[in-house]
Amino acid sequence: MSIEMRKSDDVTILDIRGRITFSKGSGALSDTVSDLLDAGEKKILLNVEDVQQVDSQGIAELLKAHISVTKQDGQIKFTGLSPRLHEVLTVTKLLIVFDIQVDEQTALESFS
Repeated sequence: MSIEMRKSDDVTILDIRGRITFSKGSGALSDTVSDLLDAGEKKILLNVEDVQQVDSQGIAELLKAHISVTKQDGQIKFTGLSPRLHEVLTVTKLLIVFDIQVDEQTALESFS
């Protein structure tokens, strides 16, 4: 897994590529989000368009990121879900927990 960071006004966008799995970059997403929160960044958009696979550890990473941000009164949103990831989040009931946006522009506009 690789994570590239960019900014759009006061929103930090994390472009995630590869696999969010136990063996590939486990903990990297949580560490990145934690570093952003420590730096005072409270609006985070996860672009998962180029994520090929997510296992149970990956789902845990996404949930941990969500919890960390919301505990600090921040906002975290997701965009670029593949049909497979959408299905996984539906089955795990996390689709109703996460703020999923249809595209990046809509996501950026939805931050308050």
